[in-house]
Amino acid sequence: MTQPILEHDSVAFQAARNAENQLWADFHLKPKTRWFKIAPDDLRVRVLEFGHGDPVLVVPGNTGDPYALAPLLPQLVGYHVFVMARPGGGL
Repeated sequence: MTQPILEHDSVAFQAARNAENQLWADFHLKPKTRWFKIAPDDLRVRVLEFGHGDPVLVVPGNTGDPYALAPLLPQLVGYHVFVMARPGGGL
């Protein structure tokens, strides 16, 4: 079962985004966030980018949330890491 997809202007979305941003800050990470819409249903997919270098794509398992990778991401020096947040996994 997936989590509900939150509307970007909702209080729940803002709270989740703020908590995630604090987590990234705690690990000295500054992700760039991109949103993509996939037709035909306008499914929103979020991709976070970290670092510079050779590209690496990470698709988290379990709930699909990228925050579980926070302790690992600072170790990936020399890589441009793209983390896909699976739809329905939170933000």
